[in-house]
Amino acid sequence: MTKRQKGHLSLFDAFLYLFFIALSLVFIYPIWYCLITALSSGDAIRQSLPLIVPADLTFEAFKSVFEGPNVLIYFRNSVFYAVTGTVISLTLTSMMAYPLIIKDFKGAKLLNIYMIITMFFSGGLLPYYYLITEIGMRNTIWVMLLPGAVSAFNVIIFRTFFKSVPAELRDAAHIDGAGHYRVLWQIMIPVSKPLLATFGLFGLVAIWNDWFNPYLFLTNDHLKPIQVYLRETLIVTSGGIMNKYDGVRLQEVNVTELSLKCAIVIITIFPIICVYPFLQKYFAKGMMIGSLK
Repeated sequence: MTKRQKGHLSLFDAFLYLFFIALSLVFIYPIWYCLITALSSGDAIRQSLPLIVPADLTFEAFKSVFEGPNVLIYFRNSVFYAVTGTVISLTLTSMMAYPLIIKDFKGAKLLNIYMIITMFFSGGLLPYYYLITEIGMRNTIWVMLLPGAVSAFNVIIFRTFFKSVPAELRDAAHIDGAGHYRVLWQIMIPVSKPLLATFGLFGLVAIWNDWFNPYLFLTNDHLKPIQVYLRETLIVTSGGIMNKYDGVRLQEVNVTELSLKCAIVIITIFPIICVYPFLQKYFAKGMMIGSLK
């Protein structure tokens, strides 16, 4: 029993609760502001910007976004890049980390040194652009899937976790006739769900939010992700977005430039917000794997 009576908060604990509640509101309110602005009519926004709840509720801004040029194609591309890129990244990372825990793998030390070097040195943007262009990845889906699929840091974390799995499990599988590939897919991967969920979420968010690579390498509108569309929409000059859409129709349905931009922001971040709760139960475990194992 502590000196503080059970069930009562200290002043410091109360301060921490209030601080983190306030910090959470600071993070959440910009998203909420975009949502209520997108759901407010143009007349209400012109009179006074909504602060707490939508003014004159309407879904015309969202409807107008989905009726815009190539929006569904951009959205489909982002989903494909994020899901496929994450699967490729987790697969290649696992396959690269597993050999590093095999004792008789003679190239393990050299490979470790090579990975560590890549964490501190890179060729730079121009050589990277030249390389991607020369190997023919420019204006292909592969430029969004293969470069950066394997991270040296992620390989080290995976290797550390794989080392923590009892070697007796692998030895027993080898005695039963299993090869390295079978051990990896049927033993190591199933026990690595928290690790895969954590780094899968990181990879999913990173690929979904990536706009720089497609901005550099994708000029075909049918290959661009939603983030490039979002960037092009948010940085256009005042009134430019009304030209990109049907300005006359937007005026008829009472949609302003601000509400349209806010609707695009909400549509862009909505999938990630939906995915996170399903992976959250693995997230806390996976965050500490590298340091605890």
